[in-house]
Amino acid sequence: MISPAVTLTGDDMLTLTAPEVDWLDGMKQEHLDQLAGIDLSKLDELSGYLDKGIKNTQVISSMELKYKTEDGWRIVQIHDRVESISTSGGNLNIKFKEPLQLQLEQKMEQVSLVLQTWPSPTDRWLMESGRFPMHSVCCDCSGWCAFLWILFAYCNNCLQPQGGEYCCINCDPPVPAAPGGGCD
Repeated sequence: MISPAVTLTGDDMLTLTAPEVDWLDGMKQEHLDQLAGIDLSKLDELSGYLDKGIKNTQVISSMELKYKTEDGWRIVQIHDRVESISTSGGNLNIKFKEPLQLQLEQKMEQVSLVLQTWPSPTDRWLMESGRFPMHSVCCDCSGWCAFLWILFAYCNNCLQPQGGEYCCINCDPPVPAAPGGGCD
């Protein structure tokens, strides 16, 4: 996301002024194909799915905030837990569960914010818990369903503890199981 300005409200909310949102260039083509139908300029819709993904994810996520200062560019990693994401007046609001554990200026300019949700495949906890998305999407779906799975390893229609890639019966309409999975 790129925003001309970001405001820190209190010590637990970032507001991105009229952000422009896009996918990172490094995303896999198979993922971009599944996400092709999503209009990222519809901030209300995007914030709703970001909020749902953040609240339901079992993957570790963080944010990288880069902004212009008098001394040059400052890059900050934010690992604080997000409580909610919403919009108001064309702006995107990110509210954290607790006060941010780092010092930020009250208003930052020329800001880019990258939401980092896709962990490295070597993340042992995710592999052992079975929650690492081995396939690009659950249930061969696309659009916002794929968005939730690819970014957050969360399938809206799947309650399978081993992850959405094994979810097939609960999809609407039902689809074949993913490779190595079963519909039992």
